[in-house]
Amino acid sequence: MVQSLNFIAYTIYLPIVMLVTWLVAHTLFKNSRVFMLDIFHGKDDLANATNT
Repeated sequence: MVQSLNFIAYTIYLPIVMLVTWLVAHTLFKNSRVFMLDIFHGKDDLANATNT
């Protein structure tokens, strides 16, 4: 009984965690250029190189 509940819990948990991880990574990748420009003091070529 306990093993089947663990399996059900992980079956629900795993897709949710994967989705949240993908959303955070996608958002950070999409918006990180602004932060990279600030860190590198407006140097576009360096900000683009570190963002890809």
